[in-house]
Amino acid sequence: MVDTDRERAALAWQTGVWNRISDIYVQEIDERFAPVVEAVIARAVLAPGENVLDLGTGTGAVALRAAALVGPRGHVAAVDISPEMLALAKQRADARGLDNVTLLEGSAERIPADDDAFDVVLASLSLMYVIDRDAAAREIVRVLRPGGRLVAAVWAGPEQCDIVLFQQTAGRFAGPPPISGVGPGALADPSIFLQ
Repeated sequence: MVDTDRERAALAWQTGVWNRISDIYVQEIDERFAPVVEAVIARAVLAPGENVLDLGTGTGAVALRAAALVGPRGHVAAVDISPEMLALAKQRADARGLDNVTLLEGSAERIPADDDAFDVVLASLSLMYVIDRDAAAREIVRVLRPGGRLVAAVWAGPEQCDIVLFQQTAGRFAGPPPISGVGPGALADPSIFLQ
């Protein structure tokens, strides 16, 4: 369990980071992570009519692909902590005419959805930023229907993943985040999230 004052400070810090990077992310980073998005979507084997949660949607790359696959009878709820990222995701969904996507501000620790609401939860490069992983695991279980699926992608450690090494190196020049153990490479061994 994470101390609530520290959790609030960490969430505010993270939200500020994602809000500030949102424009750059959609212009520079989304394209680079397209293979990760495609791998998550492929592994999910989404079917028309399914209800999907994209947890940590960012600019909506996963949500938009999922919405096209589940079609008009399906639905995608896209959740993120960053209002700026959600605004970009909304622009992108509107530009594609996707009306089966709902964008919601929220976190993995408090998913704004009913129990048993989703056939699939997708989390592409977001779980390693979760502050209270126990709470997030409980929430994912709560919103997944019996027999539902979780498909997630996380970064490997710095030994296998250059971007993690770069971020850790660059991070030495920034102030420390309010909570340690959160960020790129934090779930290089995802078994700590799955316990």
